[in-house]
Amino acid sequence: MTDDQRSAVEHKLLAALARREHGYQELLHKYGEVFDAEVLAAVLDEFVEKGWQSDERYAHSYTRSAVSRGKGELLIRQYLRQQQINNELIDAALAEHDFYALVAEVYAKKYPEQSVHDRKEQAKRQRFLVSRGFSFDQINEVLNHHD
Repeated sequence: MTDDQRSAVEHKLLAALARREHGYQELLHKYGEVFDAEVLAAVLDEFVEKGWQSDERYAHSYTRSAVSRGKGELLIRQYLRQQQINNELIDAALAEHDFYALVAEVYAKKYPEQSVHDRKEQAKRQRFLVSRGFSFDQINEVLNHHD
């Protein structure tokens, strides 16, 4: 590994991490075809040791962002698993949020007229909330509470 290769990798990774948090695997995937895999992994490992890259911070940051966009627990968990974040970090990030309150907020925003007596309309609303990543328990809680 030459110093030029290493400094190019460091520069790209620092620029990416300065913009937002990234997961370890996300960075490997993003820059894996641009840079030598060994150099990239070595620099990333060094960044982890220095605390410049953290999957824990990434999980919390992504979760906060997704919650602010009205995404549910299941969707967030699935995405973080795809990014190969370990389950303990995912659980910790998700534990900071009340998804029952979030589903109620998302539901109220989408459907100001919350009372529904038509089964077809209720199924449509359930599908919407499922597509947002909410569990059936969370959805049933909000539908039963608002009817």
